[in-house]
Amino acid sequence: MQTNLLALIYNHFNRDELRTLCFELSVLYEDLPVGLSVEGEVRELILLFSRLNRLTDLVQYCRQQRPGLDWPDPQVANVDQLLGKREEPVKAYEPEVILVPGGPFIMGSAGTDDFPVHEQLQHTFYLPDYRIGRYPVTNAEYAAFLQSAKRPSPRGWLDADAPRGKERHPVVNISWFDARDYCQWLAAETGRPYRLPSESEWEKAARGVDGILYPWGNEWHDGLCNHLGHDTTAVDAFPQGASPFGCEDMVGNVREWTNTLWGNDYETPTYSYPYQANDGREKGDEDTTSYRIVRSSTYQDRLTRHRCSARAWYAPDNKNRRRGFRIVMAHPFKGQ
Repeated sequence: MQTNLLALIYNHFNRDELRTLCFELSVLYEDLPVGLSVEGEVRELILLFSRLNRLTDLVQYCRQQRPGLDWPDPQVANVDQLLGKREEPVKAYEPEVILVPGGPFIMGSAGTDDFPVHEQLQHTFYLPDYRIGRYPVTNAEYAAFLQSAKRPSPRGWLDADAPRGKERHPVVNISWFDARDYCQWLAAETGRPYRLPSESEWEKAARGVDGILYPWGNEWHDGLCNHLGHDTTAVDAFPQGASPFGCEDMVGNVREWTNTLWGNDYETPTYSYPYQANDGREKGDEDTTSYRIVRSSTYQDRLTRHRCSARAWYAPDNKNRRRGFRIVMAHPFKGQ
């Protein structure tokens, strides 16, 4: 049974339906803080019902309105679980992950001249449940890998110690191979199925199900990500810019490696849109030469790059001071 009540309500109730929910359950919608996104309103709504000791009433109403969904039992799940927070880590250095419930979402960009052709056409894609890193992997988390696996440090490090004062910054100057090896090491250490995300998993976590432009909505707001900066910032420096599922740093700061293949020709993709998981683009170690897709944008990018649908691609051995990664906890796609 799902425990992420926040994601379930956000994905299946619009703002008008939230107003009706409040009316039917005798709660004032106007009591919620003003200026919030729909995701923020749902979060505050759950916290309000928790304070009123009425979470059971909330879930019962949701179950009546959407009987086909797998609703949690508030008598079993605590508030943190209902808000999508992670289960207890196996290791202290294990990255925090957030549940993204299964279902369809809108991927890519609309077919207009405003967006690059490699982001088109916009389409709907279904993903099963998975958990994804709330943040990009940090220097401190990566340092545990280096110390345990006796791996060379990224450029700019002193031995296997994270750069002083940047322990919570995203790790950078790593190749796709480095990111893949970290995931394999973490999976062996914890016994959990960690790997690099597909670009579809990354995009759904970044924009939710409705195809919004930015993690926080369709309107740009300054101060919600590391934009036009001079260096990386801590991965949790912009909590107000979180995605509908609660993932942070999904635009700005650093681009992120994914598992997905672009192909061998830099100009023309072997694997074009619409995205298909089982056409060969999610090969793991079978292809070690093709370009790999990276997602997100960097602190130096122009405003138009900070879209949830933005894509780029690099050789898997390429390293850059503005590129990192985040992890997924899920089994590989069937046919991968």
